[in-house]
Amino acid sequence: MKNVRILIAATALAAALMCVLPGAWASAVPVRPVSILQLGRAIVRWPLGLVDDENATELALIADEVFARVDSILGVEPESIGSVQIMCEEATNASRAGTIGGSRAGMVISLSPEKWRGAGRWAGSRHLLALEYSRVVLGRISTGEYSPNVAFFDGIVNAAADLAYPGNADFPYRCPHLVCAGLLMLDYLRLPSRYEPWFYVFLTGESFCRFLAEEHGGRALVELDRALRRARDSNSAFMDVFGRSLGGLEEDWRSMLDATISEEHDQTRALMLGRAVRDLSTSVWSSWMDMNSLAEVISLDSPSLVRQSVQRFYDVCNSLYDLEACTLDRAQAEYDSALDRYAGSLKAWRDCAQELLMEVIWPVDSGAGTKGPVVESIDRVRRVALEIGAQDIIDLCEQYLQKASFLQP
Repeated sequence: MKNVRILIAATALAAALMCVLPGAWASAVPVRPVSILQLGRAIVRWPLGLVDDENATELALIADEVFARVDSILGVEPESIGSVQIMCEEATNASRAGTIGGSRAGMVISLSPEKWRGAGRWAGSRHLLALEYSRVVLGRISTGEYSPNVAFFDGIVNAAADLAYPGNADFPYRCPHLVCAGLLMLDYLRLPSRYEPWFYVFLTGESFCRFLAEEHGGRALVELDRALRRARDSNSAFMDVFGRSLGGLEEDWRSMLDATISEEHDQTRALMLGRAVRDLSTSVWSSWMDMNSLAEVISLDSPSLVRQSVQRFYDVCNSLYDLEACTLDRAQAEYDSALDRYAGSLKAWRDCAQELLMEVIWPVDSGAGTKGPVVESIDRVRRVALEIGAQDIIDLCEQYLQKASFLQP
């Protein structure tokens, strides 16, 4: 297949013209040249030099395959969706690396520079590409916006991706019925709402919407999306599409989940997976939200210890899908250790950042602090930052130690 690769010469010419033409051209920001590769309906765009041809070709081929699979699941004609732009960008920090976003306009993928080189990067990303492409599809064939009280959109796109590539996601979105059955056993299962953590909304919405698609066909997800955008509330949308109340459909869903764990092997796996989601919601989520707020105020990236503990926790949770009853004790011990490390590292990061903000940054920047207590706080914060690998906090400590020299003793 011949690559359709075009270096946008016009952007380079425009940048040159900006330097010589008067008026509006002279004040415009130069545009970085862009490379384009189109295969089928996938149009991959990237800043010149970021992505090599091998990587871009693989991405375009797999994306075009994903588009066809999702279109078939949702019962939409490819012509009604058209081509899809996939913009590749360099991740600005570790937290953004590996993210994919989709909307009516197209898709954006952020990776660290080394991930944009070589082949073999995209074979395991079909589920995630399908999820974000589903957002593109629904954005292009539906009109209107969701009410803030409606929390089913993420469930619809996750269900579409799971139907397209079942079993290809990681915890907790792999086998959503099994995980939600565990939540049912723990009496912790609820329909998605805006008051729940986002991953809980994704998971329960995925299982519920997949159940509806299994009963009524994938096209029902498209009709549900349209109805939710124009409805006064969720219940009226479900009545319009399925002729039944949301409460009645929920009862059917719970009955289906209960029937999926009739064997002891399935009950063991479901219970551990459900427990993991519950623990994330109760033991970790509040600290994570606190830390996100602090990180936005101080512009922090996640430290190495937190990233390592998160990866370890999710590795252990992914292994629970293959859990056997005979290995339950060992699995529980590994899980407890991983959860404690995750929660502990997150708490250490949160407490460190909170002391940095409250006892160092604000007192120094306002001039209201005194040198002795501020320096003591800097020493404590720096010690913890060294332990958790938070280099940005260490750098801020050095910066504010110099500023603190101008405070009153």
